[in-house]
Amino acid sequence: MNMFPQKTKEIANRLDDLYETSISSVIVPTITKYGIVIGKYLIKPHNGLFQVMRHKEVLYTTYNKTSALIIAGILFKNMKTDINAILEADRTAFSKRNDLETFKYHIDLAIRHDDSYKEGVMLAKFEAANEKFQKARNTLKQCYSRLF
Repeated sequence: MNMFPQKTKEIANRLDDLYETSISSVIVPTITKYGIVIGKYLIKPHNGLFQVMRHKEVLYTTYNKTSALIIAGILFKNMKTDINAILEADRTAFSKRNDLETFKYHIDLAIRHDDSYKEGVMLAKFEAANEKFQKARNTLKQCYSRLF
């Protein structure tokens, strides 16, 4: 009987160590009626954008939910990552995605009107915008994969 409480305490200590080393550092987004909660941070949609908030104070505003999740995760884990780079990648991905849609429309219009000059110009612009879009998207993917 003397050994049973000792084993129970040992098991409790091991579970506590397991929690501290693995579970407590895992980011678990929780969806609530107010938005997505990551630790003490709330991601709330607002006017087509996503706000990262803490205690009703807006810390950052992003164009897409993934960027907001990345920023909230970085803040939650106290990581030494440049949040401005993530905000820049978010802004670039958003603007270039809109540019890609516009250029694609004008390429299709030029093809229908048999305007090879306009088609070539729009195709060059499309390729340049697509390169920047892919670079920004890859930056966001890498940051996201390191967090979650």
